[in-house]
Amino acid sequence: MRRFGLIEYIKEDKNGLMKKEVQIPLRGIDVKANVLDLCTEVEMKQRYENVTDRNIEVQYVFPLLNSVAVTYFSAVFDNDEEVEGMVMEKDVAEELYEQKKIEGKRPILLKKERNDVFMIKIGYLLPNMKCNITIRYIDELKYSSETEEVRFVFPCTIVPKYENTDQAFGEEEIKRSKNINNHKLDFTKKKLYGLNFSANFQMSSKIYSVTSVNHEIITEYTKEEVEVRLVEEDVKMDQDVVLYLKVDNDIYNNQFVVVEKCPNRHESYAVLMSFYPDFIESDLKTEIILVIDTSGSMRGSRIDMAIESLVLFLRSLSEDNYFNIIEFDSDYHPLFTTSVEYNDENLDIATSFVQNLRANGGTNILSPLQHIYEHDIHSSMDQRSIIVITDGAVSNSNQILSLIESNNMTTRCFSLGIGNGCSTDLVNGIASKGLGMSEFVFDSNKISSKVISLLKKSTQAGLSDIKIDWDGLDVVQSPSTIKSLYNGEHLHVYGILKLRKNQSSNNSSNIYNITLTARRNNNNYSFSNQLDMNDIFFHTDLIHKLAVKHIINEDLELPKNEIVQYSEQYGILSKYTSFVGCSTIPSSDNIDNVDPVFIPITVSSYIEDSQSNSNYQIINGKKMRIASTTTSKTGKHGHAKVRVVGFDENGKKFEQIITANEYNQINKNSLPPSSSSSSSLSLSSSLSSSSSSGNNNNNNNNRDYNILIDSLRNIVIKQKSQGFWPFDSLVNITNLNLSTLQNHLSSFCDLNDILNPNNSADFF
Repeated sequence: MRRFGLIEYIKEDKNGLMKKEVQIPLRGIDVKANVLDLCTEVEMKQRYENVTDRNIEVQYVFPLLNSVAVTYFSAVFDNDEEVEGMVMEKDVAEELYEQKKIEGKRPILLKKERNDVFMIKIGYLLPNMKCNITIRYIDELKYSSETEEVRFVFPCTIVPKYENTDQAFGEEEIKRSKNINNHKLDFTKKKLYGLNFSANFQMSSKIYSVTSVNHEIITEYTKEEVEVRLVEEDVKMDQDVVLYLKVDNDIYNNQFVVVEKCPNRHESYAVLMSFYPDFIESDLKTEIILVIDTSGSMRGSRIDMAIESLVLFLRSLSEDNYFNIIEFDSDYHPLFTTSVEYNDENLDIATSFVQNLRANGGTNILSPLQHIYEHDIHSSMDQRSIIVITDGAVSNSNQILSLIESNNMTTRCFSLGIGNGCSTDLVNGIASKGLGMSEFVFDSNKISSKVISLLKKSTQAGLSDIKIDWDGLDVVQSPSTIKSLYNGEHLHVYGILKLRKNQSSNNSSNIYNITLTARRNNNNYSFSNQLDMNDIFFHTDLIHKLAVKHIINEDLELPKNEIVQYSEQYGILSKYTSFVGCSTIPSSDNIDNVDPVFIPITVSSYIEDSQSNSNYQIINGKKMRIASTTTSKTGKHGHAKVRVVGFDENGKKFEQIITANEYNQINKNSLPPSSSSSSSLSLSSSLSSSSSSGNNNNNNNNRDYNILIDSLRNIVIKQKSQGFWPFDSLVNITNLNLSTLQNHLSSFCDLNDILNPNNSADFF
């Protein structure tokens, strides 16, 4: 019998560390995702077994994305008795749960602790009793026009609230923290339970490749769908499952309408409508304030990715910008007293400041935001945008979001979420309340596209005064109010409606012109979609439930009783409701004494110290962790120098000057894994083999070719962000001959920009 993780629930030392051994009842988690275009339904099964000689009550807190709608909750006990949950008002559900626990009716409960954190309770498990919990939820995936990718995420971990202490904990210990709604949560680095994951993707577009950020995957392609599963079974849940699907942009860069008739509700129709504004954009003079989280929870790869993002933001600004940087932990520290002009001198000062950032201390994001709002926008600027870079590990998110919302008419707020376990609730909330946009970075290879996307939007004048005319239809629209929209941003609008009695779904007159109108820089804009009620795409309730999800999660003006009504009517969890269920079979169980058992959460792998030996390189005899590099222009003899800035094991800063070839060899040996890290082929050998395949239509060859072109693209992007390298450095990294490399590069960039390092034009 497999041994599980261990925890003590009675006694803890002054640092909240616990070491006494007790069996954990969670045996494992099985996840199956089914994705149809941009809609997804996920089924999660949690397997429990009480291997102790005591009666236990199980409590498990786990993450989901803040955008999901939980639609089903049930339990099957080892006697094949099934208990199915029903949606009830939260207080009523809690009372019923406690009452049925006393009566021995095996109650179960599922509730929201936060928009992206959920808790289940199993009233009691007798010794040797098993229980399988099933949870289903629905969500929408987002398409990125910049990268032509659809991203799927299954979150596995929660970032512990950092408590301003250097106290770490080891593999055999459990760390207790008051993290969610002042509940005590337990965190561990030990593998106490594992994950099995698989997904099926059916897309209207051709799927060119599927890549995984954190796990090795097995991908099986058929004509119409793709099956994906993790190579490793029972994998440790210290990293989120993050998949990127490379798809055809011609499908998703267009407006569309989907109509659904619900078979369970008489004459009830739901509409999903996509608007995609596309117009000529001009940047405004913008004051950009970069706010970076350097709290203790950002240690390890998080702070490295945050610094890399910040450097790219700095190098991508224009001379029309004023800028400032504010780093925060328990306190905050502005780089400049007030925002300054973007020029070479200030860029050098900012770059040096960023290179010396360290992660330590608490998370006080409120104070730097208050500091910003207390100062007026720079007089020479048209607008001001804040870009927050964080993992979202805070305890006062309501205060933060309220402050941002109260100032969004003068200052917009954008956000970049960093790393596994990042709080989607806070990161998305910052963008929503700040009338901006949010992006997430899970590995360094996606930083460039995310930064460019955010920076482009932050210097735009977004659409405002947005209204939708439903051509006379009586519609419950979600979101009810659309406060901002940017050029090239997809907007999904839902509507629940009923045809009038004198209309019929078979009537050819049931064609409506739905129009979105908006203003931008005193100019009027309109975008139209045609709604044909004769063209029913779905005969399910999926679109209905997605619409209700948005209504109950996003309509702030909707009163509590209406949210509860929608939640109960459609069986969707909300902040005011819970799922609760209990056995209908009379019980003779002896449950006089029940011990609560809290399932520990596996902390993200970020907690491994960023100063581990694997992050160090030997440069000119010194052991250094590289923080940044700058490259001189190539001289007439083709030689270039690289200035490497880094830190030794004690945190002391060092600078080394080496040749470009020396740096290329270091980079070659330690090149970070690309988004295609799941491939077992080396970059050079795979590029060579894919070159020789010619026009072979074999799915595997096509897929490998696209994955490897992505890898080469990432190298070029990294070159752009770190300073131009001589062209032969790419030859050295890939080990390809010159003509083969040029053929691959020409498929996505202008060779002149690489062949001539003095040319500073964009690659793409």
